[in-house]
Amino acid sequence: MNAPDFKLRNLFSLVLLYPISKEAEQWTNRNISDDNSTFGGGIAIEPRYFEDIFEGIKKAHLTLKSV
Repeated sequence: MNAPDFKLRNLFSLVLLYPISKEAEQWTNRNISDDNSTFGGGIAIEPRYFEDIFEGIKKAHLTLKSV
């Protein structure tokens, strides 16, 4: 099994997204604002916005693993 492109940590009040692969970093640079907030090394996302981000990740054929 290949390593995921992203790792995800759902803290329920906050979702942390960690780009792992080069492709994930490129996708993040193109699709997530430069003024994003980070927490614990991950990109901090409000849960209400994560579904759209997740759909974009899937459309780009990138993989995500929950940790």
